[in-house]
Amino acid sequence: MRCMLAAGVALSLAFSAPANAYRASTDTVPIPGAADLDTGADDADNTEADENWLFDPHSEDADTTRMPPITGFTSSDVRYGDTALPAAVSATRAALMEAARSGDIEALRPVFDAQRGQPLVVLDGMVDDPVEHLKLQSGDAAGQEILAILLEILESGYVKDGNGPTASYVWPFFALVPLTELRPNQRVDVYRLLTSIDVEEMELFGAYTFFRVVIAEDGRLRYFAAGEWE
Repeated sequence: MRCMLAAGVALSLAFSAPANAYRASTDTVPIPGAADLDTGADDADNTEADENWLFDPHSEDADTTRMPPITGFTSSDVRYGDTALPAAVSATRAALMEAARSGDIEALRPVFDAQRGQPLVVLDGMVDDPVEHLKLQSGDAAGQEILAILLEILESGYVKDGNGPTASYVWPFFALVPLTELRPNQRVDVYRLLTSIDVEEMELFGAYTFFRVVIAEDGRLRYFAAGEWE
């Protein structure tokens, strides 16, 4: 599927978008580091609120972990299908694909509600109703374009980010593998989701900015969101 929503996302990052442009958040997810935390007394009242944005919002208080940094990936890191996926990740992927194939965006609701913590559908915070939010981002009134995007993404390859219980599985693979480093057959996968104009704009921008799906090692859908990711 060559989805023109991608052009709106990319253009909104590179230029000033009109009022009716695609409204996905373009704020970056901060990567923790020494520069991210200000220990000055002047900001003492805001320290807790500021640090909350650096943590995985789906973690229990007892096992909160910082968001993993995005490290370098290559075309050799790409995997397809579900044979190498943990059972919980494979089950979530299958449930999302079944919901997408149904044509009813409400089919996503039981998948979302069954897990601890709602998935993030914007990169910079929570929304009251993730399903309704996704429906509003769709080019059609029923939300079927978003379902098609979700299905196309999950049918593509993925990469594993991290190891152990904090690992995540990220679709599509070209969200983390630089577009300029893909093999010819992998670029065909890119063009199933994006137009050539979308790809050129993202290469110029230096990042993939369209939708991605991130599933945690334990099977939680963490993200189905678009925007710049750092």
